[in-house]
Amino acid sequence: MAEEPNKGQGLIDLVFSWSLADVLNKDLYKGKVYLIPKTFSSTKDYMKSFIYPLIEETHADLFSSIEMVARAPTREILTVEPTKGFPKILRYNIILERMEDTANNYEECMSLRYARMLNLEEALFERLVLLGHKRHLLSIQYRMHPSISMFPNREFYDNMISDGPNVKERTYERRFLQGSMYGSYSFINVSYGQEDFDNRHSTKNMVEVAVAADIVARLFKESKASKQKVRIGCISPYKAQVFALEQKFGKTYITDANSHFSVSVRSVDGFQGGEEDVIIISTVRCNVRGSVGFLSNRQRANVALTRARHCLWILGNGATLINSGSVWKKLVVDAKARGCFYDANDDKNLAQAVGGALVELNQLDTLLKPGSFLFSNTRWKVRFGNDFRKSMTRIKNIEIRKKVLSLLQNLLSGLHQNQKNKVLNMNGTSSQLLEVHKVNKFLNLIWSIDIVREHSTDIQVIKVWDILPLAKIPKIAEHFEAVFGNYTVDKMNHCKCRRLEGYASCIFFCHNFLPNLFINCHDLEVKLDVF
Repeated sequence: MAEEPNKGQGLIDLVFSWSLADVLNKDLYKGKVYLIPKTFSSTKDYMKSFIYPLIEETHADLFSSIEMVARAPTREILTVEPTKGFPKILRYNIILERMEDTANNYEECMSLRYARMLNLEEALFERLVLLGHKRHLLSIQYRMHPSISMFPNREFYDNMISDGPNVKERTYERRFLQGSMYGSYSFINVSYGQEDFDNRHSTKNMVEVAVAADIVARLFKESKASKQKVRIGCISPYKAQVFALEQKFGKTYITDANSHFSVSVRSVDGFQGGEEDVIIISTVRCNVRGSVGFLSNRQRANVALTRARHCLWILGNGATLINSGSVWKKLVVDAKARGCFYDANDDKNLAQAVGGALVELNQLDTLLKPGSFLFSNTRWKVRFGNDFRKSMTRIKNIEIRKKVLSLLQNLLSGLHQNQKNKVLNMNGTSSQLLEVHKVNKFLNLIWSIDIVREHSTDIQVIKVWDILPLAKIPKIAEHFEAVFGNYTVDKMNHCKCRRLEGYASCIFFCHNFLPNLFINCHDLEVKLDVF
């Protein structure tokens, strides 16, 4: 340094007193800071060539600030001086820390050895207890609805905390969405989730992101319609999941808590001390091993589960959490015992959100397998031909894939709008049985009613054959002349029989052929004595 601080002048004051010319004067701090190159093409080049010309001086408590200092965009921590006020147990030598070069991308880092050395795993109040300070437990909570506080109170506080009179009031129970799934407390099982890892090896689950986004979108719609002020918090223990949620929401929602509708997305640690009307927790982990990593940390679980005022909705894979043997196993078991365990696929909107996410993840096999959740609650059962599966795989446009699945859901719900007369200008059996629905101006869905036997029962099903351009349909119709030519007259008539309930087409067989008939459209069951 070419200049020394005056008496009473802090070093930081001196640094900030430098002009730009001083900063660019390499002789002023020769050997301390490398000269910034005139051109650089990436952050990596910049970080390799430059060390910030700033030395920070602070009197802040070591344990309240050291982690922020260690994660700040600095190249080195030179020294930390203990003060006379610190007990001996808190005095440590600070090792040199540099930013980590991970695949040529500089990232802030703080080694585990460094964290253990400073006891950073322990909260400030835990350290005070270890130093002999008496523990004081607040005995009344005024934040959470009793159904929310029940589990954490029992699990973390041995039922020593009472619910305040305000949260026991009937008016404190608020319903923001219709359905028992969206009561004050629920675990929403997202069984078709998929773990992924970002470039920093943090875990994310895009299916849970889609579910959370759908719930928030409906909350926004209901809030706007009812003019009800709602504050939402989305919490996840993983930074990659927090980032994925932020990207999904974009700038759709305001983050200002004073607005009519606000959404705050943060990590569990970032939400410590915070609270919102509705909290949605995304637990992320989804694997057969029951591996949940630091999700099993009881302190983080305690923080996450105690942030909600009126509604707490937990998203997770129930099987994974049960297999983990952690506190989350107890939570899932408790939710089932209390009747608060729900399956995301039982909600039509959430099922569509899950389906859309799986399409984006290229998991078509999951969606098109027999008994797929996407079509489990429809009026009609479905069978997919191999040609249809191959055509869906060849379609790379995500939106077209989603449109096909949406069209299938309408068909299986009974919304049959026959368009074959517009495209099948030919005679024959295929023109009687083959159906055509337009997907877009280029592609058409080819399907028919078929008869299959399941467990000694013959039922009508929708058979989806293929997705084809208009020009190829006459050729495929000729092919099906041979297929349908093997049908008996009775089977042909059974395939053509329909019954309407309102605007929906239901499974139906003609009484002329089948005197002993039992029809249950909702159970999709048709029992026959004979064809």
